[in-house]
Amino acid sequence: MPTLAPPVIENRTAVFTGLKPNGWLYSFDGEPESWSSASQPWPTQRRDFARSGSTLGVTQMAPADDRAPALVADLRGTPLSATTVRLTWSSPKDDGALGHSIRYDLRIADYPLDDAQFFGHTTVKGLGAPRAAGATESLIVILPSGWPGYARMRAMDASGNWSGLSNQASFTTPTFTPAAVRDLRATAVGETTVTLGWTATGGDQNIGRPIYYDIRACLSRVDTQTWINAPYRVIHNATVDAGGVETAVFAGLPSDTTLFIAMRAIDGDGLVSSLSNAVIVTTHVTPPPRPLGTGIELMGNPVRPPVRIHWWAGSAASGPTPILRIHDLHGRLRRSITLGPGVDGTASWDGDDMDGRSLASGVYFVTLVARGTSITRKVVLVPR
Repeated sequence: MPTLAPPVIENRTAVFTGLKPNGWLYSFDGEPESWSSASQPWPTQRRDFARSGSTLGVTQMAPADDRAPALVADLRGTPLSATTVRLTWSSPKDDGALGHSIRYDLRIADYPLDDAQFFGHTTVKGLGAPRAAGATESLIVILPSGWPGYARMRAMDASGNWSGLSNQASFTTPTFTPAAVRDLRATAVGETTVTLGWTATGGDQNIGRPIYYDIRACLSRVDTQTWINAPYRVIHNATVDAGGVETAVFAGLPSDTTLFIAMRAIDGDGLVSSLSNAVIVTTHVTPPPRPLGTGIELMGNPVRPPVRIHWWAGSAASGPTPILRIHDLHGRLRRSITLGPGVDGTASWDGDDMDGRSLASGVYFVTLVARGTSITRKVVLVPR
């Protein structure tokens, strides 16, 4: 180990070193102006400011981080559909004294992965930076339908130390989700019940049967969001295989209400079909006892079309057939509905004019003309 000394020649550092095997001592002169009486750092990892090989009184270096993060031990895969799988695991602790995990390496194959096979596959894209130790991590991957999958992973800390490989997660994407019901229909409507019928779908597209049907009734037209938030719901367990006929009674519905009903099929893996077609029904209401004379009663006001109108026209004496006439605020006749020869009944106005066009929401006047008399009621249409 060389030793530095004050100059023998002015402003040149003297360097003394011994060489084996002869044990001779050699002296060298440094570059001009290389000497300084001030302390200078010695560029070695030992930070030996004495400029010698001595370690007495030397400042200790921080220990190197050579310990890898802990293994991920709870990696698992959950199929969400025929082509998607959610992988979940807990962020591992870093056993090193100076670091934290900063990177994941996850790889997937269609056969079990040992240590050598792991490195023969490409790292899955989309992995974010590790979160705090113990946090739940997840990643959704897209894979072929009917695919047997095996996944393993490792973590790296800030010092470049890689953990060992995780446990092996295994899963299989289903071949197909249940097919959607396309012919949902109402076969009977009561005050608070609707009887439904449909052709059964399968648990695997149109093969087998699902576990159950999730049937919901909305107060507005059905889309994904209104179906999720529907206020009325019934679960019907599947009873027949695909192609058979299913029926269900949807009870507990409000009377005199227009409802939009649709369903989804769910199989044994929890996979869900697309929405079925929607059925639009209006539940009934028992009309009140018929009063004497002539009159009309609106079943709901304000009301969303269709508007149900209970009417009565006194005795069955001869005279013109009773008729309902609907005018707007400007007095224009927008619709006429012939009621028939009876003395009472319930009529339905779908909110359209005489040309079949939907009328705007707002105030309208319904007039019953019967037995030489007429009576008018105001109705407020709300948006469909």
